Amino acid sequence: MKKALIATLALALVATMVGLGVHAYFSDTETSTGNYFQAGTLDLKVNGQDDPIGAIIEIGNVKPGDSGSVDVNLNNAGSLDGNADLHIKNLQDLENGYNEAEGVDSEPGELSKAITVTIIYDGNTIAEDELYDLNCQNLILGALKAGVTKVVKISWSVSTSAGNEIQSDKCTFDIEFSLEQP
Repeated sequence: MKKALIATLALALVATMVGLGVHAYFSDTETSTGNYFQAGTLDLKVNGQDDPIGAIIEIGNVKPGDSGSVDVNLNNAGSLDGNADLHIKNLQDLENGYNEAEGVDSEPGELSKAITVTIIYDGNTIAEDELYDLNCQNLILGALKAGVTKVVKISWSVSTSAGNEIQSDKCTFDIEFSLEQP
């Protein structure tokens, strides 16, 4: 009986070894290489440039009833879609002296209050107000997909009710465009 038990244990050990050996001979491994994460980009170009040199709007010698418009090309040269904004800021009304017809100005700001500005993006009117009232407002233009260029039309007109108080005055301002991830 002892011999039969030892023989059974020996046979079980051999079967186990054969089973483990078979397992060791069959295997399969697959490797995926070159995996990565890469951040996308937002890259706004205004009229084809980063931080355009000089002013977009330089209009002088205006008088009541004058009007016009300027087209600005916004391009998302990045790889991610974004939302474009326009921010008019740093508005200053400058009294450049006065001539006899202007008289004595009681307050600065006559010219920026006499100019109405309309901002149109992708065919939609975003804002229409006096330049003075648009100062310090962040105007949400809308979507700008990666690789796409859209036009911002900035139209302006000088009120026909403006009088001598705007003679020789000048208003200056900055226009900041931004592109943000939605």
